[in-house]
Order: sequence, then structure tokens, then C-alpha cells
Amino acid sequence: HAPPPGGPVREPGELVARRARVRGWGEHAPAITAWLLDWLRAPMPLMGSAHLSPAVLAQAAAQQTELAQQLQAAQLALQARQTAQAESGASALPDEKYADEAQEKLAVKFDTPSPVGPRLIDLQPSQLRAELEFWLPVHEAAVPRIDALVRAHIEPGRPRPQLAYMQLRGMLKGFMDLVFQAPSTVSETGEAVAGRFHVLDYKSNWLGTGDASYHPEAVRDAALASRYDLQAALYLLALHRLLRSRLADYQPERHLGSSLTWFLRGTARPGGSVWACTAPLPLLNALDALFDGGHA
Repeated sequence: HAPPPGGPVREPGELVARRARVRGWGEHAPAITAWLLDWLRAPMPLMGSAHLSPAVLAQAAAQQTELAQQLQAAQLALQARQTAQAESGASALPDEKYADEAQEKLAVKFDTPSPVGPRLIDLQPSQLRAELEFWLPVHEAAVPRIDALVRAHIEPGRPRPQLAYMQLRGMLKGFMDLVFQAPSTVSETGEAVAGRFHVLDYKSNWLGTGDASYHPEAVRDAALASRYDLQAALYLLALHRLLRSRLADYQPERHLGSSLTWFLRGTARPGGSVWACTAPLPLLNALDALFDGGHA
């Protein structure tokens, strides 16, 4: 969240320490700060990591490995200091000092570019909307028909549980964890091209021990097993309708981006833990017609 006008800009370590102390997690503030900074610096593969070349993924892996080593060194140093204080009978440092020391030792470089995609830490407050509420009016729609459309357009041919029969009528209400606009790029002709709008959803699902449990295929299969593909389709439909009503020159192929499902427990794995998908225009048009009471 952006600070209030004229208010102080607090560092992540300070914010984490304050929140952790309120919840009684003060001793865990350094580890939480390290994880938060790691997460904020993780690149987002907007169109899915399967579209990235091995060379780009290798570069990202090298950057993430270096970051992981920095994080581990900072945590070990803090643990050693805590152990020494306990053995000597010295009083522990306040939570804020622990968090500040962790942040200082991490030596976070906010200007390091990502070779894969934008990072949350690179985005400006004006590019973000957290907990964006949406309403989707549904005149009459059978869930099996929605299911068939999603299966046909998102990860077609891959197995997933069948949705139970239900007839929808009324309003679908939801909240998108985060909607953001990717940074602008420069075209081959030198013109600035505005970034697409994407929706990001956080998941705390535990998929297993070790980074291998969060590789791209694993998170894709987990997303489909939980039917996050349906969630992604509804989120992108809501974002599509919002952009259509707000942008005078709206074109889905230019402005609408991906749905990202981020499994937070696998953040440390380069190129993994994020399942990305798009909603093709035929899917959006079909859902539009179905929800409006037509036949898709």
C-alpha cells in the first residue's frame, strides 16, 4: 500500500517488525522479512514459464541462487548472534533492531532488473489495485456449460475434476487479490507501449517438501486439481469487462494480460511456483453471452 500523502515511507523490515510484534511473532520478524523481500523480488512469468527460453530461465536461476545465499547468510548470522546473547545472558535486541539488521545484511538491490518478467517490488502504487471487488451478473447459466468452455480454452486436454451440476442465476461476487499493470515497453520503432493488465492470486497450498514440488508442471497440475482454472477465467472476464468500460481504446489483444496463480510456499524456486494462463477472446465472448442469458 502507498503511504499517506506526506507520510513517512517505511522500509519492509520496519513494517514486518511492527506487524509481527502485534501478532506475537516478534522473534520471527527477521525470517519473515527475508521471505517477504525474496517474494517481492521474484520475477513473474506473465505468460507462463513454459514460454521462456532455457537461457533466460538459467539467468533467472543464477540470480535467485545468489539471493538465496544472501538470505541464508543473513539468517545464520542473526541466529549466531541470538545464540551468543543467550549464552552470555545478554538481553535480546528489540524486534525492530532484529528486522533492521536482517534487512541491512541482505543488502537488497531494488534496481536489479529481472530477465523473466516484472517483479512486484518494481511496480509503482499507481500500477496496483489490491483486493479489487467485482460483480458478475448472471441471467441464467448452467455450471456444466461453463466447465466445458473453460476446459476447451484453458489447458485443453489436461485432466481436472468435473464440476457439480448447478444452475446459476443472480450475481457472482468476488475479490481479486491483486490487479496490476505491467511496466511499459518500447516497440521496435521506438514507441512506448503500455503494459497489459494482469490479475494475481495468492495461494498458500502445501504441495510437498523441496523446490521440486513447485516446478511449473506441478503447480499447473495443482491449479487444475483445485479448479483454479475456473477462478482464473472468471477473474479475467471481470477484468475484461472492467477495462472495456474504462478504456476508450480497449482491445483485449493489447490490454488484457494473464491470470497468475502464485503458490507462495514455492517462491524460492526459480521459474516455478507460478501458474499463468490467459483467457482467449472466444472464451470471454462465450462467457459474456452465456451470462447474459444467451447460448455459448
